[in-house]
Amino acid sequence: MIRKILPVLILLAPAATAQDLYDIGTIRDLRLEFAQSNWWTLLDQNRQAETYIAADLEVEGVLYSQVGVRFKGNSPASVWPEQKMPFKVKMDEFVAGQDLLGYDTINLGNSFMDPTFCREVLTYEVLRRWMPAPKSNFIRLWLNDEYWGIYVNPQQVSGEFLDDWFEDSSGNRYKCDPDGHGPGIPPSTLVWVSSNPQDYHQSYQLKSDPTGTEWQDLVDMIDALNNGPLSSLWSDAGSFLDLDRSLWFTAAQNLFVNRDSYIESRHNYYVYHDPHEQRFSPIPWDVNEAFGNFGMGWSVSQLQRMSPTHNYGHPDYPLISRLLNSSTGPRGRDAYFAHYRDLLETEWNWVVMGPRIDELQNLIEADVQADGKKLYSMQYFHDNVTQDVTIGGGPGGGRISCGLKPFVDNRRSYLLGLPEFSRPRPSLSGIQVLPDPPSASSPVLVLAEIAVSGANLDEALLYWRNPPATLFTEETMFDDGQHGDGASGDGLFGGVIPLQSSSAEVEWFLMASTTNGETT
Repeated sequence: MIRKILPVLILLAPAATAQDLYDIGTIRDLRLEFAQSNWWTLLDQNRQAETYIAADLEVEGVLYSQVGVRFKGNSPASVWPEQKMPFKVKMDEFVAGQDLLGYDTINLGNSFMDPTFCREVLTYEVLRRWMPAPKSNFIRLWLNDEYWGIYVNPQQVSGEFLDDWFEDSSGNRYKCDPDGHGPGIPPSTLVWVSSNPQDYHQSYQLKSDPTGTEWQDLVDMIDALNNGPLSSLWSDAGSFLDLDRSLWFTAAQNLFVNRDSYIESRHNYYVYHDPHEQRFSPIPWDVNEAFGNFGMGWSVSQLQRMSPTHNYGHPDYPLISRLLNSSTGPRGRDAYFAHYRDLLETEWNWVVMGPRIDELQNLIEADVQADGKKLYSMQYFHDNVTQDVTIGGGPGGGRISCGLKPFVDNRRSYLLGLPEFSRPRPSLSGIQVLPDPPSASSPVLVLAEIAVSGANLDEALLYWRNPPATLFTEETMFDDGQHGDGASGDGLFGGVIPLQSSSAEVEWFLMASTTNGETT
């Protein structure tokens, strides 16, 4: 994780409050009232065009007039159930500036392919601790005074989301999903097609207002990612795309076996161009089929044992094949496995996930019980936590929903048996910044105790930058008694960030590796 040398603490992901629409402990009632007698028919007819019809919305006694409502998703009618449809509510579709607790777009997911109702909320909750990812919680939906059931409420990747995570929310935002289907449409995985921006319009959807740089910034980034030499990829492409964040993104999708995403089905994510740094970041989206529920012909055992480098070498996945190539140096493949191992060791453990799933299910159990339109039975709501179940309905007919506990346990066991996750790697502790607070009158000394048992330490590195500069300067850390690091050979390493001006901001991180390439 990058650390900032600042006189004050900056929180990029604000904590939820009682008035946060996505407060996980609050289940709100959203009551939609349609004046049209044929409102359901209208919604169904608008499915493919994704156009909205008007309804009034009441939330906690407050009336919001003329919000836009449509079915969410544009799949054929045969895919979806008769009533428990996913919905999208656009607060300002007909009334300019209207919002709900600061948000103008509400997504209501029907927990498709997830009898437990927990996959999406839990996955986003974990991802937000490591990268930009949406908030998500639960709501109760009422349509013309009829209880339509409990819904998952994931945050839209829009301006409000960008305000939480980025210095500047005015940049170009693209949804990486084909705008259409059929042969000849390139995958939405940042694959190079040509220098003509129009050749990317069917694979990516511009979701932000035009800025004058739209599409060209995307083409430039894809060009840098795909067409330069691997040996200089980190400096060449790193000026256009946050490569380290891309490693976190792909590692998380792989660990959670979220195959209906970049790493397999080649869609279901966003990229955002931050004008402050002048480069892109990937953003996960649509994770309801995480924990192996996008099987597509794979057995449960195969899903549990999906390789951490799945699709490496495939030309359609440059974030995997390019960044994980050993020619990119220690900040590529080694960093990927370091990030993956952090996620595996701290998050992917039933001792951690099990109690959280219990909390989430206890929170919504009564509402799920009362939900007469839910896609799966109450028995499956409970059973699918500890065992696989066969689910029907729509495209999920006859498909397996992987039991959460056996999936987590067996995947963890498989991964920890691989050399990349079982070999010794360095530990970093006792990290200090001196002077504290930093001073404009002296360089900054960064100290860390670095140790490794059962292997040889190869190098310890300090990386720092002055944002919005995108590239980091690399400094070697020493344990020689000559760099403010105590006695030579005592395990305390020191690295120096040069003298900075009083207004400077510095971001930094440490990297230590063994001779086998195991990295922290």
